[in-house]
Amino acid sequence: MPRNASLSILASPTLNPFPSQLTAARAAVEADPWNATAWAGLIAAAAAVGRPAEVAALEALVTQFPTACEGWRSLAAAHSPATQADALKAVFARSLTSCPSVPLWAAYLAFIARANAARPDAAAGAAETRAAFEFALGRVGDDGSAG
Repeated sequence: MPRNASLSILASPTLNPFPSQLTAARAAVEADPWNATAWAGLIAAAAAVGRPAEVAALEALVTQFPTACEGWRSLAAAHSPATQADALKAVFARSLTSCPSVPLWAAYLAFIARANAARPDAAAGAAETRAAFEFALGRVGDDGSAG
């Protein structure tokens, strides 16, 4: 794996007050970028450091594995809807069409419903929420017993 900005940022002293654990986890991923165990170790080490490092590690994960639905869901969960709504929207925009994951779509719909409930124009908020639910049904489906 080429050394990319997503992983190299994890070497920053600001993001990495525990350099040995995170450095070792990053080195394991760089040595074998297809090793799921190494990625899990990197994510765990980054999460122990703090949210910016966790987000950087998750960004690296979804760059390496763009259809990793659980990685996208974790990345969305790492962003606060209240303070990072634009970043959260960007995560959903990048992930939803490539990941037919019900938990990811559920997180998106919950975000849309919360965001639109706070809008002063209730009718417009309800229309946008309804459109999001219809879009999700079109992408994921509505048959709970389907494979």
